[in-house]
Amino acid sequence: MALPIDERAVLAEWIAAQHARIPAARARHREIADHLGKVLIAMGGKPEIRKRREESAAEPVPEKKVGALWEALQTRDERRPRSAARCSIATVRKGVTP
Repeated sequence: MALPIDERAVLAEWIAAQHARIPAARARHREIADHLGKVLIAMGGKPEIRKRREESAAEPVPEKKVGALWEALQTRDERRPRSAARCSIATVRKGVTP
């Protein structure tokens, strides 16, 4: 379920304010964005890894490289954000769930 536009605006303003005033918040936001990016890539599997790598590469990405990136994405450390980011995600989730 998507957030209504007015709620999205409030959330965006809050995130921007936190990002602007607190260095630790900036670090958490970067970590959350990194984690969400990994989740999106993982949802698409190896084809998504290949597509994203080839967008910025001058030549096709070898299967061995795609496999190595996929394996790295499967490790626990790569899948989960650190505790500070998990806390932030949980806090935002509480505030936006019906």
